[in-house]
Amino acid sequence: MQYLYTLTSTPGDNYYEQFLLSAASLKLKMPSTQIVLLCDSKTKETLTGKRSEYEKLTAKVITKDAPSSFSQVDVSRWIKTSMRRFVQGDFLFIDCDTIITDDLSYIEKLNVKFGACLDKHSLVDSHNNKNLIVNNDKQLGFSSYTGNRHFNSGVIYCADSPEIHKVFDRWHELWLIGKNKNISRDQPAFNQA
Repeated sequence: MQYLYTLTSTPGDNYYEQFLLSAASLKLKMPSTQIVLLCDSKTKETLTGKRSEYEKLTAKVITKDAPSSFSQVDVSRWIKTSMRRFVQGDFLFIDCDTIITDDLSYIEKLNVKFGACLDKHSLVDSHNNKNLIVNNDKQLGFSSYTGNRHFNSGVIYCADSPEIHKVFDRWHELWLIGKNKNISRDQPAFNQA
């Protein structure tokens, strides 16, 4: 199984450094792990000099051109919601701000096609951001909150199957709808998809 990170970064932020720490922590716990980095072409151009240490950790880098009119935040979410289209094979997506503290190889033995954890390991009814979750869904015309579950899009297991490609296509489509309504967060669309 591959371990996938998406990265949108400039030399003026710390997203690259977060990714580097996360990938290093993954390699520390699982030295033979295959790490794939998916980034936009503007980010890739900046991964030189001090920002080239990732080359020691990654098995593959995939670079895609994002819409030039998008902000850096929107490019990040465009890449993230599109990742299933750009990466072949099963993968575990890991957000750059995640530190790995144990071996994760058991995940591929779960025999699932798709997996994510509840946000803050909490049902919507007892979530400390319940109002935000519900209000975002209502503003977007979504109803995922009614199932009392809101999943975090920071760690996602994704099989390379037609069903999962459809989920990701829908996630991307719904994220674009949210972006056009000035809600560019990807989690509302993720949950609705």
